[in-house]
Amino acid sequence: MGCYGPGGYASDAGRTGFVGEPRDEHLAAYEHLLTAYHIAQELAVPGARASTLLAAANEYLEAQGLGRTPYAIGHGVGLRICELPTLFSPGLMDDDVALVEGEVIALEPETTVVVDGVETVLKIEDNFVVESHGLRRLTVAPDASEFVSA
Repeated sequence: MGCYGPGGYASDAGRTGFVGEPRDEHLAAYEHLLTAYHIAQELAVPGARASTLLAAANEYLEAQGLGRTPYAIGHGVGLRICELPTLFSPGLMDDDVALVEGEVIALEPETTVVVDGVETVLKIEDNFVVESHGLRRLTVAPDASEFVSA
């Protein structure tokens, strides 16, 4: 969900939702996605490379038997919803960008889980400002972990 607010500044956030009760396999996969999301958050300090965040999240997801975040772990947010820095994987970008203190990013890992032959995409996305000690969450919404009740 993308929104524009005062001064034209953008916001970008997302949660996976289900109509009806999700299967236990979906809930378990979402819990693992939350862990991957928190791993990426912990690594997101000034100077951290986009590839490091993506690799750590993907290594965890793959170890759980889940799909990798396919193309990006996030992007910049400002006057447009998607802007620089582009936090794509090294194979999809010319420069493995480093996070810079003061910039605003959206962190958005995703994964896939196959249940009864049907693939489901699960995603979490929030906005953060990069500070000297790490990320400060800007998204004004319940934390993604509040949506899981396994």
